[in-house]
Amino acid sequence: MTKPWGVLASSLLWLAACASSSSAPDAGDGTPDAGDVDDATVPDASVPPDATVPPDATVPPDALVPLQLTVTVVGPGTVDVSPAGTSCGAGCTAYDAATTVTLTPTALSAAVVQGWTGPCAGTAPGEACTFTLDADAAVELTFLCTGDLVVDQVNGDDAASGACGAPFKRITHALTVATAGQTIRVLPGTYDAANGEVFPLTATGVSLVGDEPTRGEATIVAAAGAVAIQAAGTLTIAGLTVRGGSSGVRVNTAGAALTLRRNRLTGNSDAGVWFAAAGTHEVLDNLIHANTVRGVAHISGAPSVKYEGNQIYDQQIGVETNSNGADFGGGALGSAGGNQLYCNTRNDLWLAQAEVLAAQGNAFDHAPPTVGPDGSGHDVYLHTTTPAATTTGATIVAAPCTAGPAAVFAYTGAIQTFTVPAGYTEVLIDALGASGGHTGSYVGGFGASVTTAVPVTGGDVLQILVGQQPALQAGGLDGCGASGGGGSFVVRAGAPLAVAGGGGGAAGYSSYSINGADASLTGDGVASGALLGGTGGAGGASVAYEGGGGGGLTGAGANGEGLGGQAFASGGAGGARATSESCTGSNGGFGGGGGGGNDLAGGGGGYSGGAGQNSSPIGLRAGGGGSFAAGAAPTITLRAAHGHGQVTITPR
Repeated sequence: MTKPWGVLASSLLWLAACASSSSAPDAGDGTPDAGDVDDATVPDASVPPDATVPPDATVPPDALVPLQLTVTVVGPGTVDVSPAGTSCGAGCTAYDAATTVTLTPTALSAAVVQGWTGPCAGTAPGEACTFTLDADAAVELTFLCTGDLVVDQVNGDDAASGACGAPFKRITHALTVATAGQTIRVLPGTYDAANGEVFPLTATGVSLVGDEPTRGEATIVAAAGAVAIQAAGTLTIAGLTVRGGSSGVRVNTAGAALTLRRNRLTGNSDAGVWFAAAGTHEVLDNLIHANTVRGVAHISGAPSVKYEGNQIYDQQIGVETNSNGADFGGGALGSAGGNQLYCNTRNDLWLAQAEVLAAQGNAFDHAPPTVGPDGSGHDVYLHTTTPAATTTGATIVAAPCTAGPAAVFAYTGAIQTFTVPAGYTEVLIDALGASGGHTGSYVGGFGASVTTAVPVTGGDVLQILVGQQPALQAGGLDGCGASGGGGSFVVRAGAPLAVAGGGGGAAGYSSYSINGADASLTGDGVASGALLGGTGGAGGASVAYEGGGGGGLTGAGANGEGLGGQAFASGGAGGARATSESCTGSNGGFGGGGGGGNDLAGGGGGYSGGAGQNSSPIGLRAGGGGSFAAGAAPTITLRAAHGHGQVTITPR
């Protein structure tokens, strides 16, 4: 394009040339020379000075030139680029200069951000990156899959590939696909027989890794009486809760090399971990607790096992050994100790043979550790007097059992309190709900039994309401309905830790005579036909002239002829029973039990209340109350006997 100032200069030159051609010839000769032509046609004064030449207005200033941002994603994930900008090709976005851009990463399941480059270099993995464009830029975001195969009980599918973003559903299936040396990443969920798992899970040279930071709090392998995980070959098991088996993890194949790291091994009927063959292993930073017989069985085959940083408590025997090779601190395997062995009812260390046990630098209930007979509760039991365990450098655990025995609360008709002693970080709660009331030859429903361990802080105050079983309902003119049993509650600052539902009352009136329904093992109260149990902490329903509904955590039961039970939040009183027709029985059980009607029975109290007995159709029962448990691995079952409730709190 011709520039404007160039047109002006050309015009001036043309005009000057025309003026020269019409003037008189040079006096010196008839033909002007070249110098004469130049001087005459382009006088200096007619050319605009440089300072007056206008700028090129058709070229945009540099500040308005679009800048390009190129984003490359490597691995299983995506990145969101905001604002959207204008596409300039695959992975390329154009922006005006000085635009502030934010890149937000999203990893597929079992993947993590490994790192950023370019202007995002140094951004923390997983965090969004924000920067201002002042030049073309390129960013590379790399995602890393944390397992060779991925299992997700909640969202997985065994027909998928098992890769990040396409996980399997079952560990059992993943073990049939994995090859030696591979790692199976296990995402949160409950892996049990109900979800298709087949036990024992046999991991031969294949590692299982869940959520190590929480020690598998929500990543649960739940066997049903069999060995949960049978380990062989060279492998790691980490970040899992393993419960419900005869043993949690068992090694009985010679030559195995197991690393057992940051797991919860709990609720197994014999041992949390069992070594029964030669091999070299590491057991590091695990919680091994509440197994029925032993935390660790170091029994046969002379395995060499380094134990370091574990908490082993609340079994009959913490660690049973009858062969050399266990290093709990200061031994041949280089253990630094740091294990905590406490609150095991028979003994913390049980030495069955004449082995030497290195156990330096650990914490016990006493320092130095006490030595006594089997079943004495002493720290160490020696089958023979020598050799003995070497326990130099022992300290006392922060919450020794000698300073915090279990507190047992019985029914009193009032809300009681328990203050967590200083130094304790967890309490084990065992709660029993009360049975429903009996009438004549019919019996109330059973209450629930709840066991759970929950984190606490020294000084926490727990409110404890122990449920009441109503007294026997004597028959009146028509035969009267009994009242519902009370639930048992453990609550901290308004939040429930454990609630064991109460049973529904029995009925003794004519063709409506029937036992009460048992407590619910879920949070919902039990329905009675079209009369619904409460949900979400509400009370149960009732109908006029019948028994009252059971009370819940926050809502009262509905009134019939017998009144509904009160909510825990309102004091938990049982509902008053109907008093006409010579009914002389008791009111609903303390803990939200619904009052009995003249003919039909009241519902049980609990986390949510049970419904009062419905008269239509014949054969319906008064509903039991709902149950609830906080904590990582609670158990909720029906109690085995009728009676008032009970709550036991064991600090640990």
